[in-house]
Amino acid sequence: MADIDISLGILGDNIVIGAFRRIGEVAIDALGSAFSAVADFAVDSFKGAIEAQEGIDKLTGSIARLGDKSPITIDGAMALADQFKNLVGGSDDVVLAMTNVGLRFDKIGADILPRFIEQSADLATTLKLEPTKAAELLGKVLQDLGTDGVGSIGKLKAAGIQLTDEQEKQIQKLVELGDVTGAQTVLMDALASTTGGAAATASETLAGKWAIFQETIADAGEGVALALLPPLTELADKVLPLIVPLVETVAGALSEFIADMASGEDPIGGLANLVYSLANAFGLDGEGLFKSVIQLRGPFEKLVTWV
Repeated sequence: MADIDISLGILGDNIVIGAFRRIGEVAIDALGSAFSAVADFAVDSFKGAIEAQEGIDKLTGSIARLGDKSPITIDGAMALADQFKNLVGGSDDVVLAMTNVGLRFDKIGADILPRFIEQSADLATTLKLEPTKAAELLGKVLQDLGTDGVGSIGKLKAAGIQLTDEQEKQIQKLVELGDVTGAQTVLMDALASTTGGAAATASETLAGKWAIFQETIADAGEGVALALLPPLTELADKVLPLIVPLVETVAGALSEFIADMASGEDPIGGLANLVYSLANAFGLDGEGLFKSVIQLRGPFEKLVTWV
């Protein structure tokens, strides 16, 4: 009976130990996954912040090049991005890119630009295009109205958007009268009657709301990363000039050492050269360490001969 009690006790201990071990393994795996997720989020945030800053820089450059002819300021563009971002999956970066597309066309004025962005988003949803591609399509049509009249509408027809004969005649009449802005307004109204609200409707679906939620989380991470970019950039400006030569020196020394070892002619000499280069790179006494290592050449050669 005592043996049975001891066996049961050992079995119970093993079960408890095994359970705690398994709990520990699960906890470690969970912590590892959590750290990995945080690291991935941080990397994605900094990558997104850099891309966002590049987009802002491009738009700022476009506005600066246009000068007084620009239909919008950077502050105005940021306001439009906040206004229309949910039409393109919650991304203000995409709206800024669409705005930059609109600035390529001098026939898109300040009064048309907001509708241009909204209608481009609707076109993108209807035609299943990237928002910037839809903006390019609509921008070319609006630009060419003044020279090609209703002929420019053929680009929309080719993409699958149809206008009535009455709408086309009205547009043509306005173009002939030199009222390009009026013709653009009629075209926008015509598009609104066929594709208007498509992007807003899509944003209210489960998939649309999920996309906006994901983008909101990503934007939060980008916001933190954007705040950190200036000090990190300043730090990099100071540190990189010191690190790059060091890395190049170490890489060169390792390459030479590998070549010396591959030749087999003087491995100790190769090792001494490596130590000399690395020591000097890190501010140590390279010459002294070189002499110490090179003294091993004789004993090493004797060992090789003996072997």
